[in-house]
Parts: sequence; structure tokens; C-alpha cells
Amino acid sequence: MLLAGVNDDLETMKTLVHKLLMCRVRPYYIYQCDLINGSSHLRTSVAKGIEIIEGLRGHTTGYAVPQFVIDAPVAAARSQLTQATFYIMTRKKS
Repeated sequence: MLLAGVNDDLETMKTLVHKLLMCRVRPYYIYQCDLINGSSHLRTSVAKGIEIIEGLRGHTTGYAVPQFVIDAPVAAARSQLTQATFYIMTRKKS
């Protein structure tokens, strides 16, 4: 779970995923906080989650890079953001 002020920066997440691997635990997913009453102070932006995942890629082993999962308001289930989705969402319009 990605939480504002807790683990929403790259260095904290790098440390966390590396320590998980040292304990032989693979970090499969990072979940975006759900849109529920009373959780707005813990929510981070989707852009912040993408920034963290992109920061982990290329700077740590592939096993230590979790998938970023969000609850899309229009979807019935959680959705994984893939590399292609990251590219589409973050590319700059020229």
C-alpha cells in the first residue's frame, strides 16, 4: 500500500524492497490507496506511484520492482499499470 508520508518516496521504497528481498520476500505489488471516506490524508497521486516505480526500474534488480495496482473508478476490479501504460500516461505531447 502506497501511503502519503510513510512510503511515498523513492529512497524509502528502494530500502523497503531490498529489505524484503533479503528476507526472501518478493514485493509483488504496490497498491494505490482506495477511495474511501477518511483516507484522503493517506492517498498519494497516481503520478507519484508511477514516479516511484519508474525510479526503481534500472536501479535495482527486476525482482525488487513491484507492479503498481490501482482501483480505477470505472473498472469493476483492480488494474495493473504496465510499462506500456506508464509510457502512454507519462509521454509528453509535442
